[in-house]
Amino acid sequence: MTILENRRYAGAIYFAGYAVECLLKWAITRQRECVYLPPECETHDLDALLVEAGLQASLTKESELRAIFWALAENWGPELRYLAKAPEPNEARSLYRKILRVYDWIVEQRI
Repeated sequence: MTILENRRYAGAIYFAGYAVECLLKWAITRQRECVYLPPECETHDLDALLVEAGLQASLTKESELRAIFWALAENWGPELRYLAKAPEPNEARSLYRKILRVYDWIVEQRI
């Protein structure tokens, strides 16, 4: 049973966004051919991580996905762990699917 099926909407959104952050950080280490993430990349700023991973130019070509990423980058952060009110189920499912599209796109870049 998935986290969405358990109606843990805030958790689903938080962890999906966190997976994107981790994947971008992994992409940075691949791009730089290093084992450890450079200190300047120890951030939750998805925009900055996208640039450091060398993926910004590729994302610019994907207009729909670009809009999804920018919305994610603007609205996601560690503070989501502390939401007092759970997101609406339909809104959470939609956002979760969008976050997964971003994740899949990053994987497809074969960094």
